Order: sequence, then structure tokens, then C-alpha cells
Amino acid sequence: MSDDGTNQGWGNGRPNGQQPPQPQWSGQQGWPQQAPGGQQAPGGTQAPGWPQQQQAPAWQQGPGWQQQPGWQPPRPIPLDEAGVPPLWAPWYGAGIGDAIGRFFRKYARFDGRASRSEFWWWFLTNAIIAAILGAAVAVIVTTTGTREMSTDVYGRTTSQLHTDSIWWLIPIWLWAAWFLGTAVGNIALMVRRLHDVNLSGFFAFFFVNTLGWIVLWVMAMLSPNPNGQRFDRPQG
Repeated sequence: MSDDGTNQGWGNGRPNGQQPPQPQWSGQQGWPQQAPGGQQAPGGTQAPGWPQQQQAPAWQQGPGWQQQPGWQPPRPIPLDEAGVPPLWAPWYGAGIGDAIGRFFRKYARFDGRASRSEFWWWFLTNAIIAAILGAAVAVIVTTTGTREMSTDVYGRTTSQLHTDSIWWLIPIWLWAAWFLGTAVGNIALMVRRLHDVNLSGFFAFFFVNTLGWIVLWVMAMLSPNPNGQRFDRPQG
């Protein structure tokens, strides 16, 4: 069976050369262009150019959807001639030197926001300093200490490294001084990073235990949220 008009009872012997009836909405190549009454293409197939009607999302329907609760248009951040944002604004794309300098310049500021680059460059700096001081302790104890063998009541032998030197305390004191000296700044930076993802800074109190630190690190990985600009203080 073919579609050349010889089927459905319209054979070669049709009277007076009468053609089979064609739908009024048939277009080129048999595809409908404008079906009456909203009819669809045969078999549910839609050809190129067939009109499509898409309904806007519910939050875009009707005027004034931009004024939905909590929605704020992004505020442009002014930059100076060197491309540096003011202190009250986050610095997206900051380098490690920029992040360290901004950490100390905004040491005790709990308002505003901090970008992921500001936060994680400073986190890396802290990790490097802790690793250097820890390695210094290990080197001092290893080079100045002696191993003492001991046997317990069950006959098990253990080895302990013992040193009479006090030099290994110097890196410990330095690390303690660094930790205490940057404690307020670390908390303030975490609060600003939470603000950048539009979360309350009170989540920073999660640092009281190990699980809380993990939760905070996950939060610090989140992308910026424009609604977080509600924490900005441009006058500051």
C-alpha cells in the first residue's frame, strides 16, 4: 500500500479524475501547519515549525513576580582602578595574597560577605603553617631524642622516643600563639562566608565539635547566593 492516492477506495478508475479529500490544514510534505480546533499532527508527530506553546513557570506568571519574599536583585559591587572591591563587599577571584591581607584588614568584622576564594586561601595558609610547625616538632624530637625500650607484664616490648631538649616546645608555643591570635578572625571569616551563601552567621557555633567543623566546611563550599547581600554594610 502506498500513499499516492490509490488506497482507501480511491483507485485509478475514480470518476472524473476526482482526488481524495485532503484536510484543509495540510501543509507542505504532508505536515499540518495550522490545524483547526487545536488538532495535532497525525500520529502525535510534530513537524518543524509546528507551533509550540510553553507555559511560563509558576513563579513567573503574573506581574510582580520579582517581588517574591526573599528575592533581591544582585547589587553591583563597585571596584577601584585596580579592580579591588571595597572592604564591605566580597572579593570574588581573590588570590592567596589578597585573601591573607583582607583577613587581617577585616579581622573582627562579622558583617558583610566573604567569597570562597577568600575563605579557602586563608584555610590553606592556616594548614601550611600548622604543617610547618608540626614538622619542626617532629624534627627536633627525632634529632635530639633517644629511644627507650620497655617491657610490660605480658612480655610485650614497646619503644618510646624520649628527649631532654626543650627546643621542641618552641614550635608548640608558636602554634598556640598563632591559633589564639587568629581565633577571632577565623570565626569572623566563617561568619562572612556563611553570609555569602545566605545563611545565618550563628551556624559558626558548630565549630565546638568535629562533626560541626565538617558541616561548616560543607557550607563553605556552597556557591554564592545573591540574597546574601542583605548582610552587607556598604557604609562601613
